Amino acid sequence: MASIPISVLGVATLFAVVVATEPIARRVNLPLSITLVIVGAILGFSIDIGNSILSTSLTISSEAFLYLFLPILLFETAIDIDVRRLLADIGPILLLAVVAVLGSTVVVGFALAATSTYGLVACLLLAAIISTTDPVAVVALFKDLSVPHRLSLLVEGESLFNDAAAIAMFSVLMTMLTSGSGDWSDAVWAFLRGFSGGLLVGFVLAFLATHLLTHLPGKRTAEVTVTVTVAYLAFVVGELAFQVSGVVAVVSAALVFSYDGRTRVSPETWSFLVRIWKQLGYWASSLIFLLAALRIPDLLSGAGLADIMMLGVLVLSALAARGLVL
Repeated sequence: MASIPISVLGVATLFAVVVATEPIARRVNLPLSITLVIVGAILGFSIDIGNSILSTSLTISSEAFLYLFLPILLFETAIDIDVRRLLADIGPILLLAVVAVLGSTVVVGFALAATSTYGLVACLLLAAIISTTDPVAVVALFKDLSVPHRLSLLVEGESLFNDAAAIAMFSVLMTMLTSGSGDWSDAVWAFLRGFSGGLLVGFVLAFLATHLLTHLPGKRTAEVTVTVTVAYLAFVVGELAFQVSGVVAVVSAALVFSYDGRTRVSPETWSFLVRIWKQLGYWASSLIFLLAALRIPDLLSGAGLADIMMLGVLVLSALAARGLVL
């Protein structure tokens, strides 16, 4: 186990890389997320991570990724969204976030199963992982082009729910793959239960928390702490206590705060709270991109021609599926 000083040094080094990447991204006119992936991959190829003094401190499990970073990213995305405008377009948003993800998962999964030796459930599992879209680069481009606000809202709104849909599908497919039991009707029921249950858990927790805000007038740091607590509680309670989608629970809680919580604090406090969440989201997303990119060399070391061909099938089928839904 890495010592605490080495772990702190590892995190500080990653933040230093993020800061140094900012001017590079601006110069090459690329989103920071994409630039961080490129820089992280270059670092991974140029440095023997396995023998590095920071190797242990930079190693993080997939479960840690979910429980540490995902609640922050989801809550930060949803807390400042215009809920009334979101509800006005909830139909097309859910079409993109749920139907498009389901459709892409099916198309990509069957395409991979037809061109590989892997089973259908395993191929669908991979398809569920890659069927969601990341709006960061798209929204940045929309701002540069001054597109209508509704278009940006559709993309941002989709991003709130598509991860939830994909993770719910992933959990169901993983259970089917590992246990060898279950049928598609069970999968559909589990998906609906996880999605609706997550909505309820997040709503109840946020409803209680927003009423707590009225007892903390002028205590900005305490009010921010309430939102951070709810974000993590929604995820953990949803996943572990009720076995529903923790992702949906976090999004639901954030939307309740965006709709009702802002009316229970002063405008200055709300602006302060949103700025804090933007900072937390910046840290979390930057670390995720860097930590994931540092693993690229190890992941590619065993790739062969068959893997590259499957990657081509995956990309083409995903683009085709998304195009059909649009």
